[in-house]
Amino acid sequence: MPEPQSILAKLPARQALFVEEYLRDGNAARAYRAAGYNPKSAETHGPRMVRNGQVAAAIAARRAETGITI
Repeated sequence: MPEPQSILAKLPARQALFVEEYLRDGNAARAYRAAGYNPKSAETHGPRMVRNGQVAAAIAARRAETGITI
């Protein structure tokens, strides 16, 4: 698996922030808002962001690196 930081570096800044925020508590809508995306669409687009291929890979890599199991 590629280095977690290299995966995050390839993401746009808000997606990388979304990954870090998502790993705090597993709440996709909250992470979406915290990353600076439109709060009105957080309930729909937050979970969709988790399913994005690059974002999902970054989440998995950071989980493996940190041992977070949410």
